[in-house]
Amino acid sequence: MTRTLAGLSLVALAATGCSPSYRVEFNGYSELAEPVSRQAPICVATDPNAENLIFQRQVQTKAQRLLQGEGYTLAESPEKAAYEIVFRVGTTTHEVVDRRPTPEMRAGFLYGGYSRGFGFGHTTYDAPYYDTLYRQWLVLRLFRNDHQTQQRHLVWVGEAAMRTDRPTLRQAVDYLLVVCIEHLGIDTREQITVRIEGNDPRVLDIASEP
Repeated sequence: MTRTLAGLSLVALAATGCSPSYRVEFNGYSELAEPVSRQAPICVATDPNAENLIFQRQVQTKAQRLLQGEGYTLAESPEKAAYEIVFRVGTTTHEVVDRRPTPEMRAGFLYGGYSRGFGFGHTTYDAPYYDTLYRQWLVLRLFRNDHQTQQRHLVWVGEAAMRTDRPTLRQAVDYLLVVCIEHLGIDTREQITVRIEGNDPRVLDIASEP
């Protein structure tokens, strides 16, 4: 059934009673000639026009913590940043229809030879089953700042997504961020699937944030 497929393939892959693992689909697009320098100051910006600025600041804090954990240098201020990260995060939904066998009891008259009567019978039919799937997504954009010309240039885009059978963006964003920061500046050439354990130290670290 659809709910089962979603749960197994894209959310909880808890196999052996250990901590569950999660699959994140990721695409990285880069125009960088070399990896992002760990010494180059980076800042993470929020969208002042976002509907939920509190959640934006929470994601910003998580991203900064992950960057530091990966050895990157945080800029003292946006004006001193060599690179700037901007992000968008959200959830999209779509309904799916599946069918499952459903028992049904039927009654009717029975005719045979010289006898007739009234009886009951059991049958099954495929009843439609409606479900809602949620796609949690995160897009990171990396800009290189040119302080001489006061311009910034888009040099990398990272797109991460995972599908769930319930709206869990506040928890899913931790896994999406881990994958994006891990692949910062990398061109994957194609969509890849990254498996993240539920007890990954990076996830546990930023999960302690609000």
